[in-house]
Amino acid sequence: MHRLNEELEGVKERTVIERIGSLPRDKGGETPVVALTAYAAASDREKLLHAGFHRHVPKPFQPPDLLLAVAALVRSSESAHKLASAAQAASETGR
Repeated sequence: MHRLNEELEGVKERTVIERIGSLPRDKGGETPVVALTAYAAASDREKLLHAGFHRHVPKPFQPPDLLLAVAALVRSSESAHKLASAAQAASETGR
């Protein structure tokens, strides 16, 4: 996870998130990014998600809030990996 100083305009974050996303997977590409921010309104959340953050955890937060966000990303990543593996296996067998 990367810690960023959010600007709601999303320009700075979008640039950093795009750089992370452009890296090869073994160099940190596809790394999920969680916004930990004092911006807590629904519109702020939407802006941050639109800028490329994968999750939004508004401050102040309790440790379980962050753990739940990370757990959701892990589950999502594992599901995506399983689907990609199944698709790869199917394409190799001609299905």
